Amino acid sequence: MKISFEGIGDRTLTFIGDGVKAGDAVKVTGAGTVSPCAAGDAFDGFVTGLSGEYAGVVIGGAVTAAYSGAAPGFGRVELSADGGGGVAAAESGGVRCLVVDVDSAEKRVTFIM
Repeated sequence: MKISFEGIGDRTLTFIGDGVKAGDAVKVTGAGTVSPCAAGDAFDGFVTGLSGEYAGVVIGGAVTAAYSGAAPGFGRVELSADGGGGVAAAESGGVRCLVVDVDSAEKRVTFIM
């Protein structure tokens, strides 16, 4: 049996994407606009896709993202943007998420926002 977290509690909104690409950790930077996060930023969501200047951004639900640095722990942990589109474990100032899977070989983490 394969365990899947896809689609659980997904909430996706459409924003104007300012310099974003699919998969990026983003933050709201203006009226209806998101931009890529810098390292250490608390993210507001993740870009799921682009259509012209518009970006679909998941703001809640299950997300799988690349991580940098040490592998995040499981359970309720704080994550912040790593400045490269992914996330990193944060000691403070991050977003509290429920980490449900870590693939250390692929450096990917699945969490519920």
